[in-house]
Amino acid sequence: MKRFAVVSIIFFLAAAGCVSTGTYKKLESDKAVLEKQVTDLGQQIDELSKVKQEKEQVELTLKQKEELLSQEQQTKQQLQEKLKSEIDSQRVTISELEGKLKVNLVDKILFDSGQAALNAEGKQTLAKVAEVLSTLTDKAIHVQGHTDDVPIAGSLKARFDSNWELSAARALAVVKYFENQGVDPSHLIALAYGEHHPMAPNDSSKGRAQNRRIDIVLTPEL
Repeated sequence: MKRFAVVSIIFFLAAAGCVSTGTYKKLESDKAVLEKQVTDLGQQIDELSKVKQEKEQVELTLKQKEELLSQEQQTKQQLQEKLKSEIDSQRVTISELEGKLKVNLVDKILFDSGQAALNAEGKQTLAKVAEVLSTLTDKAIHVQGHTDDVPIAGSLKARFDSNWELSAARALAVVKYFENQGVDPSHLIALAYGEHHPMAPNDSSKGRAQNRRIDIVLTPEL
């Protein structure tokens, strides 16, 4: 501001005839230089302001990701504690991938062979899972039904036309049970995959047993 005041006074004097033409032209040139410097400084201030805003946004995003990661680890730990015996017997596994927590349950812990109604052991196991899921408010809970590639045959054909129907019925059975156990139904999603997303080759009894499963996948709710 002081520079502008001095320049203004000098130009006033020049206009009044108190300075020479050469001096006046030099002052004009100096004024143009000062104005450009002020413009450049203004642009630099704007750029610095943008950088500051971007930095604050990055810090906020990192903080949110750290909080989400901490919540996910806490949820995983709670599930591991409640399902310890099932995990130890390898009937349940818990894994993480790209911000998603997945609970994998083999079908025999939940359903009798060829059935879509939960058995007693299945209800006991899912009740433990529901205790944790009922506390979540920011997760979508995808319940995915999977089967092996053995076609539906015999008396089961009257109830399930294909593995699509069997996997859908099992996923719905789990979703309904979770709702009855107090899990917010607005977070629940039932999905049927039939035989089309195997975990293992279907060329052995062990592989087929791995593929007959329910996956519970927790994802950040959009």
